[in-house]
Amino acid sequence: MAMQVNVKQDFSEVMDYMIPQYPVYIRSAFLSQYHNYTAVSHWHEDVEIIYVLSGTMQYDVNGENITLYENEGIVVNSRNFHFGYSDKKEECGFICFIIHPSVLSGNPYIRERYVRPFTECQAIPFLHLRPDKKWQNELLEVLWTVFHLDQDAPEFYLLCQEAVFRIFTLLYTNNMELLSEKSEKADISLIQLRKMVGYIQKHYQDSIMLDDIAKIGEMGKTACCNIFKKYMNTSPIDYVITYRLAQSTVLLTETRLPITEIAYGSGFHNASYYTKYFRKQYGKTPGQMRKEYLKQG
Repeated sequence: MAMQVNVKQDFSEVMDYMIPQYPVYIRSAFLSQYHNYTAVSHWHEDVEIIYVLSGTMQYDVNGENITLYENEGIVVNSRNFHFGYSDKKEECGFICFIIHPSVLSGNPYIRERYVRPFTECQAIPFLHLRPDKKWQNELLEVLWTVFHLDQDAPEFYLLCQEAVFRIFTLLYTNNMELLSEKSEKADISLIQLRKMVGYIQKHYQDSIMLDDIAKIGEMGKTACCNIFKKYMNTSPIDYVITYRLAQSTVLLTETRLPITEIAYGSGFHNASYYTKYFRKQYGKTPGQMRKEYLKQG
């Protein structure tokens, strides 16, 4: 499965919720479903919770790397860059639960008193969940319960809402010390990075130069490179290439378009250049990947 990222006007990721009227989703997946066992770095308004069921996953949040072992998890707070991967290309099974803050924000008092203090807390970009801590283990158990609910049952969304409130109650009551600290100003570097990454994701089919990316971030080229290195462990141009390659895999596996056309449609204006970087990234040619996918189908 090739994962494609669509973005809104503010360059945050467009989420594929279970139903549009209720902005949550929960699903299981394997790292092998992502090409090269690596998801594309992204951000969104939603709070994301990962629960590792088998194997080990490395998780990057704003450039900080965390290793998640079996039965552990992570809560990634709103508006933080993140992605999971395995640099050894080892399998990992996991549950992903996405919760948009609006699910808890129908009442203005609840939103201002409990939800926003957590989702806007600069001191909590993420929380590493371990089963040996009572409240964290309970949170993981709640997630496990939600995952096994019958989504076709008439009461499913009521039970899901009950679970979401329990999760946020655990997050709020067990992090009050951090939440009570004087709120710092939002990291301007992250705000600039969101704009630059969003620009790349929106215009990857066009010609993109380092100058273009730096201009969107309202900074010089050196500062632009430093921010990408700090938070994403890559360079701006390498991110452009990686993102284009990831998008090309969608066309390779979901269409019958000629490879030359896919190269141009993914922002590569030279088919040989495309094949060279594709082989470097995935260890095979575009044609080989397509044949493997068709055999599996």
